[in-house]
Amino acid sequence: MRVVINLLGGLLAFGWGAVATDYIIGARKGRSLTDIAPYPVDADAPSLSVIVAACNEEEKLPAAFRTLLAQEYPGSFEIVAIDDRSTDNTPGLLDQLAQEGESQERRIVVLHLNDLPKGWLGKNHALYQGARNARGRWLLFTDADIRFAPDALSRAVRFAEAEKLHHLVSFMRLELEGFWENVFGLTFAFFFFLKFRPWRVRNPRTKEYLGVGGFNMVRRDAYEAIGTHRAIALEVADDMELGRRIKTSGFTSEVVGAGDLISVRWQEGFAGLMNGLTKNGYAGLDYNPLTVVQSSGLLFMTCVWPLMGLFLATDKRARIGYATALGAIIGTGTIHARYGRIPPAYALSLPLSSLLLIIVMFRSMLTTEHNGGITWRGTFYPLDILRLREIPAIPPTITGEIHEG
Repeated sequence: MRVVINLLGGLLAFGWGAVATDYIIGARKGRSLTDIAPYPVDADAPSLSVIVAACNEEEKLPAAFRTLLAQEYPGSFEIVAIDDRSTDNTPGLLDQLAQEGESQERRIVVLHLNDLPKGWLGKNHALYQGARNARGRWLLFTDADIRFAPDALSRAVRFAEAEKLHHLVSFMRLELEGFWENVFGLTFAFFFFLKFRPWRVRNPRTKEYLGVGGFNMVRRDAYEAIGTHRAIALEVADDMELGRRIKTSGFTSEVVGAGDLISVRWQEGFAGLMNGLTKNGYAGLDYNPLTVVQSSGLLFMTCVWPLMGLFLATDKRARIGYATALGAIIGTGTIHARYGRIPPAYALSLPLSSLLLIIVMFRSMLTTEHNGGITWRGTFYPLDILRLREIPAIPPTITGEIHEG
């Protein structure tokens, strides 16, 4: 047993050294929307449709929506807002905000959905209907709580056109408050980056792909070619699946940062974080218990065990190996924290906060299996249906009130 413990120290040092090197080199190649100027005010910019689905978003919707109304976009620009069976004041707020847009020369389409067809998740159906009512060359799928700087979308479309992209994903600044939000935010973002390696998405020879629900911008022809949201009707991680289909279909994706141009208040408090990640965790592991066990074991051995091994190893060289692995974890985490505007000291928590992700994975699996499915925004989706992922029939087109300034 001692031999194994000592041997693992060297292996982990080598492995984390390679991971840290890949991350540092990749992160330095990262692009940002802040690197490109917005279109000139008289530019002939391509048409853009912003499609935003809202379900019971009365608290965050007004502030976020007004940042869309304030966009300084020189081309044809519209907002397609979908009320997805809300039970709060979201429908009335959308109508009110649309009327505000009339005075700002904005074309706004408001759809009110009252029913959910069989074989669909609510958000995916809402975005699908939004796309069917949109007329832009570029379609931006976003969430009802994302806030944009006035020139954010002008920069994004100009970047996508200049780079000849079919799909652009942008990260956003997470607004985090307090200890647990910073710990969870850094831990989740750090391992998300290490798993999906966004710096490799652009390369057509790599398998990496990405999608972010708050900013998935896709050219209409590519969106239709991959089957629209109808092809991913039952995907909880619809944003990632859209990115995967774009990449595997041979289209060009790119991932960028946005600095302060795009921001969101993430899950609030410890309970909000646990519940939000619990809902999505099992879906991200393909509803497969074996994958949960394998992923948890890998995370434990690569991130938690180095700290334990540092004290259990009997060989000096092994302890140096474990210390090297820990240094790579914390050092890389510190760099990532700075990119995300998170206090770097939180990187010290990574060896132990990895246990939180393990707990989330098992909690998500056990909760979903026990309940026989997930409840999302008040609607229950059976697990057997989620696993099948059948493509549903084409639902009727929902049309809504159009507000044009």
